[in-house]
Parts: sequence; structure tokens; C-alpha cells
Amino acid sequence: MAYIKTIWKDHIVDELGNVIQQGTPLSATNMNKIEEGIAQAHQMAENPQYSDTITIEGGIGSISSNATEGQISVTLKGNTYTNFIKNGNFANGINKWATQDNSSVLSASNNTLIVTGTGNINIVSCIQGFYGNILQAGHKYYVRARVRVTNSNCTKITLDFRSSSIQEVASKFSPAQNQWYTLSGIITALGTFSTPYIRVICTYPDAATAAGKVTEVQEVIAIDLTVHGLDSLTVDQCNQRFAHWFDGVKSTISAMRIRSVSSDETQQSEIYIPNIGELRSLPNGVKDEFNIVEGRYTKRISDPISISDTMYASLDTTSFANVDIVKTVIFSDALAGTTGKDGMTRYYNKDNVELTEVAQADIDNPASVGKYYWHTDKTLWIIVAKGAYADIAAARTGLGSTQLIYQLATPVVTEYPPQSLIGYPSGMIYWEPVVKGTAIYNNGIAIENASIPIKSMRKVYKLDLDGKSKIEVSVSNVTVAADGLSFTIANAQNGEIYEYEYEYDTALSTIPTIETVLNMNLKAVVNNTSKGLADLNKYVLELNDFTVATLLNHEARLTLLGV
Repeated sequence: MAYIKTIWKDHIVDELGNVIQQGTPLSATNMNKIEEGIAQAHQMAENPQYSDTITIEGGIGSISSNATEGQISVTLKGNTYTNFIKNGNFANGINKWATQDNSSVLSASNNTLIVTGTGNINIVSCIQGFYGNILQAGHKYYVRARVRVTNSNCTKITLDFRSSSIQEVASKFSPAQNQWYTLSGIITALGTFSTPYIRVICTYPDAATAAGKVTEVQEVIAIDLTVHGLDSLTVDQCNQRFAHWFDGVKSTISAMRIRSVSSDETQQSEIYIPNIGELRSLPNGVKDEFNIVEGRYTKRISDPISISDTMYASLDTTSFANVDIVKTVIFSDALAGTTGKDGMTRYYNKDNVELTEVAQADIDNPASVGKYYWHTDKTLWIIVAKGAYADIAAARTGLGSTQLIYQLATPVVTEYPPQSLIGYPSGMIYWEPVVKGTAIYNNGIAIENASIPIKSMRKVYKLDLDGKSKIEVSVSNVTVAADGLSFTIANAQNGEIYEYEYEYDTALSTIPTIETVLNMNLKAVVNNTSKGLADLNKYVLELNDFTVATLLNHEARLTLLGV
């Protein structure tokens, strides 16, 4: 706690003894405060705070004013989320969307759903139903949508969620014409319902007024927080964590830029993370991570495993009275489950819906149908209705191709070049969806990873290796292909080397959790800088050994060829 100074005042009286200014009492209270301040100062001098760890969600975070400028330790942690709303950005027109009570006519343009009132009733609405097994009583759901009305007659915009009853997520009374509103909220499902849905309703004074009135909707998201192990999040925390719209199941793309900026924005430090694959997370909090300073990628979660055909090993119709079990093969590199609900897996059905895990004690419960149990023998038990399948062949056909990720029994560690990032007191740290690459021009340049297409080109440099310089090329001379997978440069010659930097669509990736260790004194700065230099020196020596070995190998081949 910061020390608060006492402003001491003299005690002043006039020649008649009248008090002109009441002085500050020389009391035990005030003197003890001084003693306490001295004791705190000694404590800070003798045992200074060495470092402070901050966790950044949403891609933007601030650095404490008490931090010391210098190299900071940054660890990027993956996040895996599922938006169970289909076509929530309306890229596929009005597919999966409908209206209620003949209240509206739907169309779509430029990733926007256009909902036009028919005048049949006094509301204009759109709705999307979702699979009944997504809805679980007691689960928390985060729902968000951008909505506007193009008129001044609407009395209320409502975003609601249908569980066993209609639950309002968020609303806006008397919305302004053409003003976009982001409606978001968290509801706890009161019960189950055979046809649950998400709905946007715009209410008007009467049916005649609703006729021809237009509502526009964008970027609809619905996430089961309970399935993701995120029940404790508030609405504001969800708004921050899910800042960008995404479709279906997404994890964190590792290719990114992390930028640190001083408070006055006159200083900047940045690093580019290579594309090492997706960084994932599990409901139990386990995450893949990449330590920037150490250059260490720790993979704790498997790649997605497609389960189909004979990977469904057997059908158990006798062990339980109320349900049947489809059991998979053993996943030998997985961490074994327990008898509880462990959160060390994510399982998606053939429709890419994430299913709920149950404990062993809850298997033989009709309410567990459509859920799964992760067994102690590293097999997946899929709970189906009693008599749903006559044999394993029927089960294989019925279940189709499903997907599983799980916690690895032994994490896989891979070393990459260490990098340095400087932190500034009262500065900011930003995550940015940016890829950096280098390539030889050959009638154009194709990007390295087709799953991360170019949204916009940011920078291009021609590398002059002889002069050891970079010549900036105006992005106005760059033409990006329609599919975003390649680009050409005006007047570029084959064989020239170019460095490029481009931005990709935020909808392709979740935002990583950024764990940052700040230096709180000079000793921490020196130690972290020394460690960073040691890691970098180690990498340089290893690279040198590899280069020497490669040259010797080439020399031996040339000798054998008699060159």
C-alpha cells in the first residue's frame, strides 16, 4: 500500500492568543505513522519485489507503472472454444436461420442478416434452433449478437434463449435508428427443451407499424461456458475473452505478433511467433503453451483424432440397465481418466457439436444419453439410448465420424529460437493476427500455410543480401490473389528475396492467454537479460554446429562425385 504523506501545518496564534491556524498535532498517532512509513521503506529496500505476473485475456493488457523497463518473460497459452451457432456471420446467406409466427422475411448481404417485418404481428424476429443435447439444465451459456434497426419506431430489441422457458439474455429499450448495439449476456439454463433456440426480437407498438421495418443482425455467438470449464466468468470477462466472432470449433493459431509499446508510444518492441501449429486448451485448464524468451513449445494436448469405423471397438448392451455404451479403441499416449468428470478431453459428434462429459457414477442415467465418459483405461465410452443400435456395425454407421482431443500423458517439448521482448512501465501489450515470412520470388510468392490466408498485406521488403539491407516496397505495388494464398509484386524479378508481413482474419483463431512476468527492480532486469542472452547463445552454438555438419556433409558428397 502506498504511503500517504501528512501535510504538516504550523500552529499560529496572534498577539492576543487567538488561533489563526490550527497546527498539526504532534501526537502518538502521527509519529507512529512516520515510524510505520520508515519500517515499510526499510522492508522494501531489504526485500524488494522481484517480479510480478499478469495474465492478459482478450489480446490487450497494461503493464504496471511500478514495473522496471527491460526484457520480460512472455508465455502464450492456447484456448479452444466452440460457438454452437451455425452460420453466425451469414456467409452462407440465411442458411440455418428462420422466423417465428410469419413475422418476417429473411435475406442476407455482406455478412449481415436482413430481417424485414411482414406486419403479421407486432414483432420482427429471427431465430436459430440448435441440437437438443447442447442444452443442459444448470449449464451457463454466453450469448452475443450485433443488432440494429433502421427506423425510429422500435420500442425494444431483445436477445433471448429458449431452455425450458424463454430467458432474456440482453435487451435495449428505445434503440436509436441505424445504431449498432452489441447485446450480450449469460444465462443459466432452467431446464431442457426439445427444440431450444437463440432469437432476436424487435418489438413495435402494433402490427401495422412492424410492417416493412428492418432489423439487421451480425456476428452471433453462443458458447456453453460449463462445458468449457468457464462458469466463473462474468459478462465483461466473456466480452473480452471472445472479443472476435468465430465459427464452430477454433483454437489459437500460433503464428502471431506480440507487440509491447511504451505509455507515450515512442518506444516499441515486437516479436513474431512462428507457425508451429494450433495451441489448444481443455476444460480442466491444461493448455498448450509457447515460452517466447526460452523458445520452448510445450504441447500438452493431442491433435484432433478422427474416430470412425473400427475405432468404435465394441457395443456394450448388458452392463447398464438404462443405457448402452459404444467403446472406442485405447488411445495409448493419452493421460488416463479417473472415475470422475476430469475435463481432460473434448469430444465432438458427427455434427461437430461438443458433447458433455459425465462421471462414472452418472453413466447409467437416461439423462446421460448423448454424453460420454473418459475411462481409466484410456478408452472413450459414448453413452447411447438403450437399444439404439442392434450391433457394433449399426453403431459405427450411426455415430459416423467424430473427433476427440485429449491430454497427453507426456507433454512434447520442442525448442525454437529464443526471442526478446521489452516491457515498459505503464505501457501496453498487444496480440495481433500477423504472419511474417521470407521467400524467393518465382512469378509470385505463395504463403507457407494455406490455412492462414492473407486478409491484408502490411509490409513488404526486398532483401539486399550483398548490401545487407532491406528496401521497403510499397504495398500499393502488391497484388494479393483472390484466395489470399499468394501475391505478386510489380517489377519484381525471379530469384529476388522478399520479406513480407500480412494480417489474417481474426475469425480463424481464438485469442491466446498471455502470461507475462514483469521486472519490478533492476536485479530482475539483469537476471532476465542474462538468462535471455544465455538461451540465445545456446541456440547460436547449436545452429553453428548444425551448419558445420551440413557443410561437411555437402563437402563429402562433392568429394564422392569427384567435383
